[in-house]
Amino acid sequence: MMKRNGWKAAALSLSLIALLWMGTGCGASSTAQKEAAGQKEGSGQTEDAGSKKGTADTVSYKDGTYEGVGQGIHGEVKVSVTVAGGKLSEVKVIEHQETEGVGSVAAEILPGKILEAQGTEVETVSGATVTSAAIMDGVEKALEQAK
Repeated sequence: MMKRNGWKAAALSLSLIALLWMGTGCGASSTAQKEAAGQKEGSGQTEDAGSKKGTADTVSYKDGTYEGVGQGIHGEVKVSVTVAGGKLSEVKVIEHQETEGVGSVAAEILPGKILEAQGTEVETVSGATVTSAAIMDGVEKALEQAK
């Protein structure tokens, strides 16, 4: 009887340790994910704040409307960027084949964030990281033409 209870106690202890360990791991993973996202950003998928990206406060652009293309998960994402008075005045996703309800959400939300930030130093849309990166890449390519 004692042997049987000893095994139960050991199994229960291991289960509790595993639960605590997993709970701690979950908290750490969000930090690790943020750090990993920062590393991805530096590797070219998207870029971090200290990279070549500028804002309208630091870079002045020629007025006009420019187009750029980024690679989404299901094809090209085409964006249009309008510059007026040297600053971004409109950002639109004009063409994409991204998944409805996922990538399309980024196509709706991200242009406003880019316009508000006056550059691509914005967070990606959760669940639509590839589409977000494609939009930001397209905007950066359009802005390269405006320099």
